[in-house]
Amino acid sequence: MEQVNSKVATNKYFVLDMSKEELFTTLTAGHPYSDSLKKNLDDSLFYLIFDIPGLRAQVTALAVIKSIDVRRTSIKLDSVISGDITGGLFSGVDQYDINRFQSLSQIDFEAYFERNFVEKIKGKEAEFLYYKNKEIHDRYSKGN
Repeated sequence: MEQVNSKVATNKYFVLDMSKEELFTTLTAGHPYSDSLKKNLDDSLFYLIFDIPGLRAQVTALAVIKSIDVRRTSIKLDSVISGDITGGLFSGVDQYDINRFQSLSQIDFEAYFERNFVEKIKGKEAEFLYYKNKEIHDRYSKGN
C-alpha cells in the first residue's frame, strides 16, 4: 500500500435524510477514540474514508457535517487529503495506479464521493465507510 497525498479542494454539498446521530451510528469509527457520539454531535469537522474500487484506492476526505434539523444532515465536502493505493496481489503498487489517482479532478472526486459514500449511506450499505473526528484524530496523531 502506498499513500498518495492529494490536496484537491471542493465545496460540494450533500443532504441526507437522517439525523446526525443516525449518520454516526451508521458509519464505523476509523479510530476507537473517534467513537464518541456526544463529541461527534457537538463537532463538525471529520475525516471521511471511502473506497474507489476501480482504482484500488481508499480515500480520506475532510468534510463538515452539520445537523440541518432533527431529520436531515448536511455533508460539505471540503477537500480530498490522500489516497491509500493498493496494488495487485503479487505486483504491488505501480506508478500507473498512482498516476491514475493523481490525475483525478475535483469533479471526479465529488462524483466518487457521492457514489461510494453518500449513495451507500442512503442505500444502507455503509459497512465499509469510516469516519474520524478531526480534532481527536489530530490530537492523538501528534501524541498529545
